[in-house]
Amino acid sequence: MGDRIPTSYARLLERLLRWRLLPAGAEEELAAALSAGEPEAQALAAHQAVRLLARTGTLALEAGALEPLGGRLVLSDARRGLRIALPPLLSRNRPLLRHPLESRFDVATGFGPSEIDAILSHERSTNLATVEQSTDLRSVVLGICDLARRLLEAPAALFLSRDLPIPGAIARGPGALILAPEEGPGDRSTLPRAWAPWIDELHRGPPHILSLPDFRLLPPARRPRPTGAALLAPCIGEEPAWRASLVLPAGAAYWFTDQRLARLRRLLPYLRSQLVYAAQLRGVVSFDYLTQIYNRAFFIDHLERMLDGARRTGQRFGLLIIDIDDFRSFNSRYGYDAGDAVLRAVAAALEGVLRSTDVLARYGGEEFVAVLAPELTRGEARGIGERLRGAIAALRIPVPHLGGGSREVHVTVSIGGALFPDDGPGRDGLFQAANRRLLAAKRGGKNRVLFRLADGEAPPAEGAGTADG
Repeated sequence: MGDRIPTSYARLLERLLRWRLLPAGAEEELAAALSAGEPEAQALAAHQAVRLLARTGTLALEAGALEPLGGRLVLSDARRGLRIALPPLLSRNRPLLRHPLESRFDVATGFGPSEIDAILSHERSTNLATVEQSTDLRSVVLGICDLARRLLEAPAALFLSRDLPIPGAIARGPGALILAPEEGPGDRSTLPRAWAPWIDELHRGPPHILSLPDFRLLPPARRPRPTGAALLAPCIGEEPAWRASLVLPAGAAYWFTDQRLARLRRLLPYLRSQLVYAAQLRGVVSFDYLTQIYNRAFFIDHLERMLDGARRTGQRFGLLIIDIDDFRSFNSRYGYDAGDAVLRAVAAALEGVLRSTDVLARYGGEEFVAVLAPELTRGEARGIGERLRGAIAALRIPVPHLGGGSREVHVTVSIGGALFPDDGPGRDGLFQAANRRLLAAKRGGKNRVLFRLADGEAPPAEGAGTADG
């Protein structure tokens, strides 16, 4: 055992490839790490290869342990009279590991040959059995978190997203390190600040799994908590484009073994496919085909979520009901193709006036609704309504004529508004208040906004288009 292989990772990879001891797929991964020339990837590949050879009995383990990941290893090859010594992968200068999303070095998951597939199939058939379930992104995410906790034996799971129409952070499990507002009380100042630098690290470079095996190796200011470990995995979609992250924290250092990492690799394609399917299906069922804005079902869901958030924060937001004046007689006079052209033009004009944080939907027929995002005053909400009214009144819309050819027409809208929480504590109260004012605006001459003025404000001048509630 006198001949000791130098601990140059590139030299070791070259020898392992020359000895032809590894399965073909693992040799390909080893060769790719060698040719890439990235020291970090070469070090990880060397540790993975010798651990695999130790598990199969080709090498004998003299010092260190195959679990946890990244520890110091000393192995011997009795047939060749060689000793292989690998320093630890982890240190205070290098406290993290980047694992490829797929690896030929994976150990057995600890489940039967088809057991994980059966679990995933059962999950899909029970929790995603209907269109309603499949398009409820928050429920899909909660199911993903629970499934990941179960299979990786993790006390908590966190899902962080900047792009999906769900809370930016959702946490599951009694051992969650941070809590989303929906899940219970907690220090919301840490949401998601504790994980922000590691989420940025996760999405830097090619897709990979990020492992933080021991929080004690991290600088104190960057530790999500004093002790523990975590795996972070990317979830990325293209159409529509979104980026999210699954975080699995544990209270004990070196909790995520090779076996648990292999389970995560098995899970990731399923998790991503469910999110992509839900996001795409949500897009299909959430938009009005004619106007290409949100439909009634999406709007009601959005309004409920807006109410939940506003109740927690105490912020004011507005609701507008917008109805095209005399639209039924317009359809009778010009035909339904002309009516469709008007609906598309009105939707585009409304969307062009609203802020990026507001949400517009077609509620039914010639009626549109808008949620005006907080924080805003009654006067500001009424001002937005007036800009919407003016934009429609200024439109000149080319429409096909029943007798052939086309002509330009113009339409007007009447708008009724309400403000949360002043006009109602819930959806029904807000809609009733806004609808009463819409009907009053129709009776008052149409082409006007009716939004009760705040105390002390003077009513608008005659003919300004806005009426006092």
